[in-house]
Amino acid sequence: MSAATVAAMRRAMLDAYAAGVAAVEGERVTADWLHRHPFDGPVSVLAFGKAAGAMARGAQRALDQQLVDGLVVTKAGHADVGGLSDARWRVIEAAHPVTDGPSLAAGQAVADFISALPAERAVLLLVSGGASALVELPVPGVRLDTLARVN
Repeated sequence: MSAATVAAMRRAMLDAYAAGVAAVEGERVTADWLHRHPFDGPVSVLAFGKAAGAMARGAQRALDQQLVDGLVVTKAGHADVGGLSDARWRVIEAAHPVTDGPSLAAGQAVADFISALPAERAVLLLVSGGASALVELPVPGVRLDTLARVN
């Protein structure tokens, strides 16, 4: 096989990889879906996982003034929530892949957020990989060290 053929094959594989990654990019995919499936009235957003920031940005872009508030829980160092800095958003960073104290605080924050919602409020739930370690609200008697060991 010639060097030119190998280079062309490598380029084709890298292009296919880039196209695959672009096809699942959280901000664009979320905004596109919401444009095709609009909500009526005000909406609150809960986004959990390593792609939570990107998904929340897409929701904000699509919902615009319908967005009342949102809670984003993502992996520490993955917040990348540029554009989510207004008062409608709360961002929490927790641990992944092993649950930690902030994961428990995030679980309580989610429970509090949901409890405070008006019954008629539409809620958009956006979940990506990592959510199970990032948001934990254990039943009484289950300790953090047990959760961490299981995760």
